[in-house]
Amino acid sequence: MPRIIITEPGKSPQPYRLKLDRAETRIGRGSDNDILIEAGSASTNHCVMKRISGGFILEDLDSTNGIKIDDTRFRIIDLTDQLTVRIGDDVSLEFTLTEEELAELDQEDFTPQQQGLLPKSKPAPEPEKEEASEAFLEEPEDDDDWDDDEEEQDDYRPSTQKKAAKSGGMNGLLFFLLALLAIALGFYIRHYQDVLSKPPAPTEAPAQPTESTPSE
Repeated sequence: MPRIIITEPGKSPQPYRLKLDRAETRIGRGSDNDILIEAGSASTNHCVMKRISGGFILEDLDSTNGIKIDDTRFRIIDLTDQLTVRIGDDVSLEFTLTEEELAELDQEDFTPQQQGLLPKSKPAPEPEKEEASEAFLEEPEDDDDWDDDEEEQDDYRPSTQKKAAKSGGMNGLLFFLLALLAIALGFYIRHYQDVLSKPPAPTEAPAQPTESTPSE
């Protein structure tokens, strides 16, 4: 029968003999476990030893302090002959098999089950927002710089909305003045054409003197 020895701080080692065909053996501080542990680092339902084809495994039951080999935490550990596993922080479990048990297990197909416990992933930090460059927060002091280099104008456009709005307003005012001038010019031309199209007023002929006949 497989043998395990549980050693707790301040206590004598406790040996346990298990049947080779025993399916599960639960270990923890809760009274419903098959092997009870009183150490505070052990959870109520800490781990379970399972019989699988070709051997045994020790599986962690989401305990607080886990199961470890040489300070490395695992979710599942393949139990081999004379292996020592730490339960929690200060409880050790020694697993041994007899020669007859090893020979019997060698006749079975064994698939390794051991799995390390990956650290819980932390959310990726949000990328820091870069502060806007001062060049984009201040308008150029000299307007001539905008005419010298078109590429520089493109670089400053995100921060020159006020300048664009002002330029658009002046263009609108100029268009309005030109429209008024065109309307006034149209009225003037129409008035001039009306004057030219009217026929000149007829002038009265001067009265012709009538011939008087001499009186007899």
